Amino acid sequence: MRRRPLWIQSGIAALTIAGAAALVIASQRRATDRTQLKIAASDLHSSAAEARLLAEERREGRLPALYWSSHLDMLRESMRDQQTSLDRARPKPGLEAMLEDTRALARALSAAAEALGAGDADNAKLSQAEAQLDGLARRLHDLVERLEQASA
Repeated sequence: MRRRPLWIQSGIAALTIAGAAALVIASQRRATDRTQLKIAASDLHSSAAEARLLAEERREGRLPALYWSSHLDMLRESMRDQQTSLDRARPKPGLEAMLEDTRALARALSAAAEALGAGDADNAKLSQAEAQLDGLARRLHDLVERLEQASA
């Protein structure tokens, strides 16, 4: 079997890597459609409900401090990732307002989760955070329903 010169092998490898990078970039630049937006809003809704439940469990003394802090850290990281993804999204025509609503709710949810960590030992702050997260969860649920109705 005949071997190709090193410069040809290097060129093929470089073109393969460049092609893969171009595909990744192109997929990120693709416009966000209604289904993708609905999935993102559903994920945010789940995160809000989970954070509310976590606050309730901590307030009632059913969560050890280590579990509370590690779970809250993971949840906040997930929320930051969701927000970053939404900030990079480009909506398809007609979805601009719904994407902006989703982004605003993602920012509010991230802020509420950050505040949740600050109120760890204060039952009044945990209770307040619970109410705020419950309100965000309801607003996200309503957004998901609007997206479902619009796609039907």
